[in-house]
Amino acid sequence: MPKWISRIANFIRCLHVCKQPKKQYKVNFSINESFIKFVSVLSYNIKPPKQQESQLANNQRSQLYEAKILLPAEPVKPKKQYKVNFSINESFIKFVSVLSYNIKPPKQQESQLANNPWSQLYQAKILLRAEPNLLFRKTEYLILYSFLAAKINRQITGVIHTTGECGTGKTTTIQRVIDSLKTNILFKNRFKFVKVAGLRLIDAHKAFSVIWKHLTTQTVSSDKAQTLLNDYFSGAKVREISTILLIDDVDFLSRSKPEVISNILNWSNQCRSKVIVITTSNHMDWLEQVVTGPVPILNEIKKLLFKPYTSNQLENIILDRLNGNFAFDPNAIQLAAKNGKGNAKAALGLCYMAIKLVNSTYPGIMQITRFHIAEVTHLIQIKQFKNLTKFKNVSPEDITYALDKYND
Repeated sequence: MPKWISRIANFIRCLHVCKQPKKQYKVNFSINESFIKFVSVLSYNIKPPKQQESQLANNQRSQLYEAKILLPAEPVKPKKQYKVNFSINESFIKFVSVLSYNIKPPKQQESQLANNPWSQLYQAKILLRAEPNLLFRKTEYLILYSFLAAKINRQITGVIHTTGECGTGKTTTIQRVIDSLKTNILFKNRFKFVKVAGLRLIDAHKAFSVIWKHLTTQTVSSDKAQTLLNDYFSGAKVREISTILLIDDVDFLSRSKPEVISNILNWSNQCRSKVIVITTSNHMDWLEQVVTGPVPILNEIKKLLFKPYTSNQLENIILDRLNGNFAFDPNAIQLAAKNGKGNAKAALGLCYMAIKLVNSTYPGIMQITRFHIAEVTHLIQIKQFKNLTKFKNVSPEDITYALDKYND
């Protein structure tokens, strides 16, 4: 069949189809602003049927074809589209402020907001309360480790008294040494560790009950526990393993009843008891003032002094605790370290309380500045900061003590 006959047949078929279209749209328009809007809608939102795309492409006289050439290529549509009609006015600004500052994300989305600047305060609050790393206390660590390792290895008694101002890393260093001994194959099964927190005991006599419960898991009265412990460490029976007894903040226990501490120190006189006593206090001359009675000579009690941190060391401690978090301005960290005056707990407590201050008073602040640290310092000095959360064992009075030393 000749080609011109097939072309005529195809043209007749097209005329037949065009006579009965399913839907017809007639649009009268002129080239003006309305036409441009109409063309943009057609170009982005309305797609022609696939069978008519080739006809539209070949119809070079069509104005839609010319507009399609002039307009940019069709953009890739996102998975979800939201259309919002708004105008930039006072209501819009309030709307944005509400979305930015007042709406809190669900707990399950907190991990997704880790890289957002405003969530850095939330992360910093967690990091400040995390387990601290042992910094600038390597010498004290080695002295404690060698002392305890020698006593355990030789199976003898001993007393070591650690002293230093509050927040100088005494308890943390001791705990790191105990953890190292527990992981050492040579020592982990050769001692028991008992800790008595002096700040948590209202009555000093309760220390005997705490010690006896750790050793035997039995709960008895303070008087009975004292009798049992005196027999336990009397030396009548050789103990199989050593007992490391930590009396933390011993000066608080000895204020009302110093005989309790004297009784505990007397256990180290019994060679077969294998008890090693570690005491911590914030006062330098506590041991000479309190210790009385038949206790070891003071020269035989080993003393270990923890000096206050310097301002540069406190800055490094804060930065190490934040672990790359940029919620604090460098000037704010510098002021917190300076106001801490050698006390790591006070410096970290100032940072933590500054976050609480911003969350309660300045919602929307993204970063802690020097101004917030100064305001927290002022509130503590006038004792108007008790309504905010404490930083672990640090109370406003403890920070006031450090700030008073700084002012002196």
